Amino acid sequence: MLNTKILLGLTTTQGSNWQDKVKEISQFNIKEIGLLPTTLNYEQRGQLYKMLQDTPLETIPFVHLRHDMEQKELDYLVAKYKTKIFCSHANEEGIKLIDRLPKYLTMIYLENDVDDKSDKYFNAKVFDEHKVAGICLDLAHLENQRNRYKQSYKRVQAVLNKYPIGCNHVSAVKTNILLKLFHRKSTSHELKNLDDLDYLRKFSKNYFAKYIVIELENSFQEQLEIKKHLENMLEYVIN
Repeated sequence: MLNTKILLGLTTTQGSNWQDKVKEISQFNIKEIGLLPTTLNYEQRGQLYKMLQDTPLETIPFVHLRHDMEQKELDYLVAKYKTKIFCSHANEEGIKLIDRLPKYLTMIYLENDVDDKSDKYFNAKVFDEHKVAGICLDLAHLENQRNRYKQSYKRVQAVLNKYPIGCNHVSAVKTNILLKLFHRKSTSHELKNLDDLDYLRKFSKNYFAKYIVIELENSFQEQLEIKKHLENMLEYVIN
């Protein structure tokens, strides 16, 4: 069995109702989550943190950074919720963010993109020059690259072979044949069918990190069932 911890993901993308997710933390007595406030500005994040204080939440091991975050915000998350890993997008804003936060260099991991756009920043030169701690491997993004961007997929694999994978994102990969025929993106942040997680069976156990964050817009009630499904599935990852 893999030595992993699957975290419910409090996402804030367009289809997420993050306020309702905060309420669900109390409803289901949730003690631990991954936090992805990537669409919330400074004032909105302040509102989110204030709401979280009134829940039974104890720890947030993983936080996806946004480009406008300051060190004091990370200080708060580490002190209050014992955050262990931060993630940044592999783009110009993400690299500038890392450079602004030297105190947390050993905790910030770069995420691979969904297509071939991240090659400019998701490479050995960037990792070494900016002292990136390692990789936040989005497995749905990787599967999309494997299906559609063969050369980019090979370049990402070269990075995976060189740097540690500190965390994973997991979302849906739809198996609709029409998506493949017309070369459309197959990844989704909304899961409607558990079969859309079957792609995870294709990956080596070496690609799964200690923390696996469910990056879905689904409610926490639904994510609790998804988490059980993932735990059962990953118990049999033996490659």
